[in-house]
Amino acid sequence: MQQNRGTRLPKKLRLYMYLWREKNTQMTTLNKYDRVCRTVSNPLDARYRVMKKLSVLLCIFLLSACAPSEVPSNTLVERNGIKYEGISQMPFTGVSTEYYENGQLKEKRTYKDGAQNGLGASYYENGQLMEKITVKDESGILVRYRDNGRLWSKVTYKDGKEHGLSESYHENGQLDNKSTYKDGKKNGLSEWYHENGQLANKETYKNGEAYGPVDGYYKNGQLKYKMNYKDGEQNGLYETYYTNGQLTEKRTYKDGAQNGLGASYYENGRLEKKWNWKDGKLHGLWEGYYENGELRDKTIWKDGKQHGPSEWYRQNGQLRDKKIWKDGKEHGPSENYHENGQLNLKNTYKDGELNGLQRAYHTDGQEKDWSPYCYQNDKEADMSKCK
Repeated sequence: MQQNRGTRLPKKLRLYMYLWREKNTQMTTLNKYDRVCRTVSNPLDARYRVMKKLSVLLCIFLLSACAPSEVPSNTLVERNGIKYEGISQMPFTGVSTEYYENGQLKEKRTYKDGAQNGLGASYYENGQLMEKITVKDESGILVRYRDNGRLWSKVTYKDGKEHGLSESYHENGQLDNKSTYKDGKKNGLSEWYHENGQLANKETYKNGEAYGPVDGYYKNGQLKYKMNYKDGEQNGLYETYYTNGQLTEKRTYKDGAQNGLGASYYENGRLEKKWNWKDGKLHGLWEGYYENGELRDKTIWKDGKQHGPSEWYRQNGQLRDKKIWKDGKEHGPSENYHENGQLNLKNTYKDGELNGLQRAYHTDGQEKDWSPYCYQNDKEADMSKCK
């Protein structure tokens, strides 16, 4: 009997089945290829990430290796104006630091070849900035602050010397002073201000010396004084004023020393005293007055020392004292008077010491019981020494 081999599929259906198997085969190949690619690429990605991390760490290491060294400030020593670290013979380059006991940073300075170069700062114990400085080749700006954070001063340097505008400030933040420097010396206009912002003083400098007029003002803007300088020394008229504008005093200067007549006045405008100076020393007549206009005293001066007769008066015009001077010392008779004008005490001096009889009197003119006394070389002596 012949074997049954089954029913043969139609040709068209067999074609469809063939194409379906080919498609699945291709997809399987593609999937395998994709898995292989992922399997190969993953290690590369991992190595890349590792290399990237290593590169970052290497950069950090190199930067830290190249960064300037940091040392405590007390390890630096100065020799001939150059900073060294301990006994090192190489000028220090790096950063110095100092701390408060509470761990707060106190100071930080940057050096190059033994000199400050770059940024520097110091701090108050509460952490508030005290000063900051920017230096390059001994030139830069130093700024200081108060402990409340307000600006205190600002100074510009060039080649280690003040050069350019310099400013300082009051505690309330108002400008205190502004001056211009050149090669470490004041040069040009310098102005000072009161805390209310009103101008207090203005003067001009030339190569560090005051030059020309100088004016000072009260807080209300009223003129306080005026003077003149030449080559750093006072020259010419000097005048001061009360807050009401009334003249207080006037003097004359020559080459920095008082020379010539001078006078001072009470606030009501009356003369208080008048004098004469010669080469910076009192010379000639001196007279002083009470506010009511009465003469108070008059003395004679010679080369800065009292020399000749002098008299003092009470406010009612009554004579109080009368003396003789020689080279700044009492020499000759000396008399003191009661308020009623009667003689009170009479002495004799020699080279500033009591020498001779001393007599004392009551207001009625009668000599006191214990009078007289005898003096020799400013000491009490036996009466026989005074006869």
